[in-house]
Amino acid sequence: YVAETEVSQLKAEQTENADKEMSPEAQNNINQNQEIVKLAAKKNIEETSMEPPEEWCNFSEEVQKLSSKLASFVRNAVPHNLTGSQLILSFKSGNYASMLTEDNRELLEKIASDWTGHSVHVSCEITPISASQLTIVEHEQILLERKNELKRKNARAFPQVKDILSVFTNSRVTNIELSDA
Repeated sequence: YVAETEVSQLKAEQTENADKEMSPEAQNNINQNQEIVKLAAKKNIEETSMEPPEEWCNFSEEVQKLSSKLASFVRNAVPHNLTGSQLILSFKSGNYASMLTEDNRELLEKIASDWTGHSVHVSCEITPISASQLTIVEHEQILLERKNELKRKNARAFPQVKDILSVFTNSRVTNIELSDA
């Protein structure tokens, strides 16, 4: 939705500027921005379809309230449907399956059973899998990267940065350090 809005805004800007004489550089910038927005929109649609289901995230939050150790297993597992009586934890990497003790498995079964309202058996897949579905940890990492990229973009667009770059004609931004603030 945001990407579509940006495309609409860019088209409106382009239409408004069509009557004015545009430098080739300005026209090129508009075309590049449109391509970037289109690619971002496509990537956003693809990543949204891979993000963990809300039910899986809610289950992870419930597990976190009772055991942060078990929540780590859930957050790093490929999401599964919680409506059945079997919950298989499968992992893309790491040795999580070997770290899940019998006591931890039983506690996770109890949490899952209480949360779903029916008996749930938990098992682990030892072999790593390659799934298109994102784990909660992977999804959060993507969101963090997007947030940092937006900060970088805003820093490049900051008026003082633009002024400095206009004074030093052959200069460019090579590194942007982001504060946590």
